[in-house]
Amino acid sequence: MRLVVVGPYPTDPNRITTGVEAVIVYLLEGLREITELNVEVISCQKGMGRQETRLLEGLAVYYLPSPRRFGNLTLDIVEKARVARKIEELRPDIVHVHNHANYPYLFAAPRHPTVTTVHGLVFREVSYDNERLDVLRRPARRFLERLVLRKAHDLIAVTRYVSEMVRPLTSARIHVVENPVSERYFDVAGSERERPDTLLFAGSIMERKNILGLLRATCVLRDRIPSLQLRIAGGVAQLNYFHLLSAFVAANELHKNVVFLGHLSETELLHEYSQSTLVVSCSREETSGMVVQQAMAAGKASVVSRIGGFSCIVKDGETGFLVDPENIEGFAERIHLLLLDGELRRSVGEKARAEAFRRFTPAVIAKKTHDLYKRLVSEAPRFAEQR
Repeated sequence: MRLVVVGPYPTDPNRITTGVEAVIVYLLEGLREITELNVEVISCQKGMGRQETRLLEGLAVYYLPSPRRFGNLTLDIVEKARVARKIEELRPDIVHVHNHANYPYLFAAPRHPTVTTVHGLVFREVSYDNERLDVLRRPARRFLERLVLRKAHDLIAVTRYVSEMVRPLTSARIHVVENPVSERYFDVAGSERERPDTLLFAGSIMERKNILGLLRATCVLRDRIPSLQLRIAGGVAQLNYFHLLSAFVAANELHKNVVFLGHLSETELLHEYSQSTLVVSCSREETSGMVVQQAMAAGKASVVSRIGGFSCIVKDGETGFLVDPENIEGFAERIHLLLLDGELRRSVGEKARAEAFRRFTPAVIAKKTHDLYKRLVSEAPRFAEQR
């Protein structure tokens, strides 16, 4: 079976920038172990002047140039045409597109069985996009999402939450397949000595992630645990929001308690997980939540928002704790409890790791995904008739 995966793929798999990149890298970690699959990747990259083909970790990756400007306003038409042409050149048995924004068949039906993974819900996320020019990008992004959901024949929802959210917007068949986590995170548990009283947040710095809520919880806890340190691993996606966070840290004299680590390589991020006492996220919108899945794989207890995808991942009180994202006192109380009670923290972490091993390893998710591919390929004659 010849599979073409379409979506963002890093030029260095150790330097992953976004959650979608992480999912593709981790999924291919499992898919490339399935001998009957011949996997190739198409990824568009800004700044590339021409197509480049690279062999990365045994995978052929075709990097296509992407226009630098006006992508949202033009629905990335030029980019999508290049992708569609490359797919036809490769003649796959099946195409797996990651995220609706990368769906290449806007004006013609796909010529091959195609499944699209929904990684984000633009119609929910855009309310947190308040940077310069977002007011222009917002309508185009929402229109593209609606268009793809109407046209798609098969969708993968990464949680039940995503399935429930997109069901009213599409006539496509929806298949729930959760995101994988790299095997490297399962190796973290017990690999290094933890720093005491250390909280880790991993994710892009943007308003939707509600990092300000974590800073407020840190203020509440600082008097009880002066040595507390919140370590924030992630690149700046919204500069204005980062300035707001920096001003809050300065106004509340949190310089000793808050560290902005910036964007980390996978190796550096694994080190942070290994040394953290707890993993935390106060996000207001998540379709799945890679940070909590990585935490579970690493055997770390977590305190995260009772929202969307997080609620599908974490079993409250067993594999982590769920708190309303606006309940800062509640966040502080749960964090305080786990920092003080080492036995509870270890128990939650062990249960979390066992749950992650059952649900999120690359092998588990690759098998579910491969089973779906086989089903869709077996339907190829019916697919051709429908075209």
